[in-house]
Amino acid sequence: MTMSTSWTLNLKTGLKMAVPATFGSMTSFVLLEQEAWFEPEMSLLPRLLQPGAKALDIGANHGVVSLEVARCVGENGHVWAFEPTSVPRGRLLQSRQLNRYERRITVVPAALAEADGETSFAVHDNSELNSRGGDGEVRETVQLLALDGWLARHAPDAVIDFVKLDAEGDELRVLAGAADFFARQSPVVMFEFKHGKVVSHPLIEAWQALGYGLFRWSEELGLLRPFDVAQDELDFALNLLAVRPAQQQQLAERGLLCTAAELAALPPVPSHFRSPASLAAWCAQPVLQGLPPEGACAGGELYEHALHAAVAAHGDPSLPPALRWALMCDVREVLKSAADGGASLAPAAWALLVHALFATGAQGASIKLALQLLSLWPQGMELGMPYVAPARADMARPRSTGHGEWLRQMLGEHVEKHSAHSAYFRPAGLPLVARLLEHPDHSVDIERRWLLGHAYTNRSAPLARISLLPHAGHTANPALWAGLMAAMPMAA
Repeated sequence: MTMSTSWTLNLKTGLKMAVPATFGSMTSFVLLEQEAWFEPEMSLLPRLLQPGAKALDIGANHGVVSLEVARCVGENGHVWAFEPTSVPRGRLLQSRQLNRYERRITVVPAALAEADGETSFAVHDNSELNSRGGDGEVRETVQLLALDGWLARHAPDAVIDFVKLDAEGDELRVLAGAADFFARQSPVVMFEFKHGKVVSHPLIEAWQALGYGLFRWSEELGLLRPFDVAQDELDFALNLLAVRPAQQQQLAERGLLCTAAELAALPPVPSHFRSPASLAAWCAQPVLQGLPPEGACAGGELYEHALHAAVAAHGDPSLPPALRWALMCDVREVLKSAADGGASLAPAAWALLVHALFATGAQGASIKLALQLLSLWPQGMELGMPYVAPARADMARPRSTGHGEWLRQMLGEHVEKHSAHSAYFRPAGLPLVARLLEHPDHSVDIERRWLLGHAYTNRSAPLARISLLPHAGHTANPALWAGLMAAMPMAA
């Protein structure tokens, strides 16, 4: 395969990326739609990585992780990016040049495996599907390297702080060729733990045998919490973090991680949790306007407790990570138990349960409940009590309508943005996007999805409701959006 024409896209972080010049490319579509990669762990990297850190990106593809790691570690850090197939590797090299990261990123044209050699990879237009064991008529011969031997030859003194491992099902082969490395060093490892929709239990067991604990990133709460393969909802989970005990302690001291032992040692959450520091900070938030200083609210004692616990979990930096996680889990369980017991919950309480499910990693359950709420939510309904938006990022959004209509819009956008990793995977979702565009407080994300959905399916998009994208400050790629809009006729 030869590399086709590339677009240069700007990301929210200020990075530039060379991507395939087609809406049919998953990488191109996602980075246009979100101006970031969809995996929530991308928000962990700036918090986890410190200037001067050294990293390995195993299965770099177009380099979205390599570039973000290089941005985080600065001029004194370094990333070794292993990408065996030529087309995505060529775009990674382009992006390295665009960002002037030649001294920060070394691109290695090989796949890591249990031993040096060669093999055949199936390659696809969407390079995320390229793999050693995949099907496909187009094949590419690639070099294989064992990590231990490569490090001994090229970076014998490097102390590696972080590893990203996404080898499309070959992760155990990579570990087999890295036995000496993991015996001597203890990097934090972010790895894809499913192949397709199937959990790789042997891979999980391999990390545990190497002395690693497994954690999952909560982007909503900004912390790593213990992973439980038997209890966690896994439909939307892609990556886990493997962290050895010494690094667990370091991250816990930085407020980024809570261990199972810390959670087990916590006393029960008080039935009336109060955190004056968090309330003082959050009473100014638009979603909590009207919350009296003493903390009373019209939703009843149970809702008052849940609301205060959620506010503290997000807003009180003095609380340890284990307590913040326990508080949000308590919000989820208190409201679920009340609902399961037949209690009549106010709409604001149901919305808070949507929020708590999402924050604790139950994304599928959060979306299902949000859809149920939307089906029952009457137009013009008001709330009469403080409330919380489904996602933390929505909490400071502008509000020009009544509280009930605003929260209904936030629930709709929550469904649209989180019922799949990207609208790329659900192109039939345009009717919902059209309804969301009608609200005056719709986000620029909805406008991007509206235009991309039409471009992806080769349709002209009515532009009458596009009000944010044409204005500076709402997108990192104004010229591309302006060109796309100019190519589409105005319609009502």
